[in-house]
Amino acid sequence: PRILVHRERLKWPGQPGNHPVVVPNHINMLEAFSLEYITWGMSGCVAKSQFSIPGVKSACQFSNGVAVDTKDKDVKQKVNAGIMKFVVNEPDERGQYPHSQAFVIYPEGITNSQNGLFRFNTGAFAPGVPVQPIVQRFPYKFMNPAWVSDSRVGPGNDLPWMMLRYMSQFNMTLQVKICEIWEPNEAEKADPVLYASNVQNYMALELGIAVTNTSNKILREKGGPFDLKASQVHPEVDSPERPP
Repeated sequence: PRILVHRERLKWPGQPGNHPVVVPNHINMLEAFSLEYITWGMSGCVAKSQFSIPGVKSACQFSNGVAVDTKDKDVKQKVNAGIMKFVVNEPDERGQYPHSQAFVIYPEGITNSQNGLFRFNTGAFAPGVPVQPIVQRFPYKFMNPAWVSDSRVGPGNDLPWMMLRYMSQFNMTLQVKICEIWEPNEAEKADPVLYASNVQNYMALELGIAVTNTSNKILREKGGPFDLKASQVHPEVDSPERPP
């Protein structure tokens, strides 16, 4: 498909001073290339379990990424400390700013169908620092490019089929809006769940889509609608409310 690069980019990466955490919605892998351009090269959290994939560990080290070990009982504190390095953006002994690039966290922790936003995880909001929401959408007529696997709720695009359909498109448009930096109030600083919920609702209003207070982890539990290990059955859904 044809790819067009837009001109709008963040102004603050590479500059001295405190930086916000970038929080975009997540649709598929293609928008990561757009975010890389917008942010002048982004960093973020990478699960150590992904280091077995060729190139992932090197990319994490190159971008000053925060390696996340989910088996570590202090993982939340270590992630918060890693985020704060980018937010505070202090110079090193040479006067350089090694953490001056944009730090990006997908608050849903998973891709969605473009119909709604899953409940935001609190990782990006727990430090109580400003965030910069970025909302993204792929307008489409026939093929929804969202990476949503086949489930008992409805059909989806698994990776091989999705890539094949991508290559059959003449054009794929990605619309991106860089929202104003969100400065948390005292209540949001004290309550990451409130902070995450407020930003989630704001981004949903910008996108014109629904929100759910359900975590993607709950939906993927055994017997849940997105239990990918269960038999792929598509019953009729009577309720008009469907999870994103």
